[in-house]
Amino acid sequence: MVDQLASDYAVQPVLFMEYDINGVNPYSRYGRYWAASDGTTLPFIIVDSGHQVHNAWYPNLYDIYKDMVDAELARAPEAEITASSQRVGNKLQFSIQVKNLSGVTLSSGNGATVHAVVYEEHTPTPTDDHNTGRIVREAISASISSLANGATETFNLETGELSNVADWDNVHAVAFVDYLPDGAGNAYDMLQAATADSVDLPDLTLIKTDTPDPVTPGSPLTYTIRVVNNSAQDLHATITDTLPVSVTYAGPLVWTPTITTPGGDWEHTFVVTVATGCTVTLINKVEVTTTEGPTAVYYAYTNAYKVYLPLVVRNY
Repeated sequence: MVDQLASDYAVQPVLFMEYDINGVNPYSRYGRYWAASDGTTLPFIIVDSGHQVHNAWYPNLYDIYKDMVDAELARAPEAEITASSQRVGNKLQFSIQVKNLSGVTLSSGNGATVHAVVYEEHTPTPTDDHNTGRIVREAISASISSLANGATETFNLETGELSNVADWDNVHAVAFVDYLPDGAGNAYDMLQAATADSVDLPDLTLIKTDTPDPVTPGSPLTYTIRVVNNSAQDLHATITDTLPVSVTYAGPLVWTPTITTPGGDWEHTFVVTVATGCTVTLINKVEVTTTEGPTAVYYAYTNAYKVYLPLVVRNY
């Protein structure tokens, strides 16, 4: 019956997921389930973190669950959420922006929490008991310390190693906010949810920053190179920096670090001197090659101040 609901609402902003309420993951949603329930009778379903709950057997469960979902769809959202995630090795990192529209201050005092749930698309077979086609692989959260009505805050979350994923192409994520309203007993309520699918990153991320920009000719210019390994393997890199002709530097410009996975990074800062009289844009090229194959190229542009001498005229 839940699989039929998932099919019937496939084009609606509704997500049906299955979760192990015995809490097999380091953090799980089972606390919300048990808080909303006055018993453990199965089947057990909650909508919007427990705003609606049903945990008993009736012949017309499809109609009961459908009415619950329809009632939630008719509610106005009480938060605005923008969420994204990125895969780093076998982890997912989330950036979740929340604007509170609930009319109350969200805080640890009312259990306000930002959640990210990672699930994998799964094709049920006649012999298994997974009905929705979406199996939760991990759920993580962060407490909201204080977020006034109308205020906005960004939360950064990261999963552990998702070793239970069978096919990363079928992995998706959703982010949401819930809290415990006054007078609601132990049942939480969800304010809003948003998809947070992963944006694929290149195996290498390379960036070079410069300061100050613009720079005064004859003055020092500080460069910082940063390389991040987004792949699933250690990378043995060769980093080559080709400086503009209008700067001088006496140190090495080729480095050979091993950048570990997942999410390992290499960073190097050094100072060059800009030639006196330079008024052109300084163009700097950094290139990374690796034994394993991934490569990256980055161009940094720095503007030079044009120095104008004052014209002094004396009137005799």
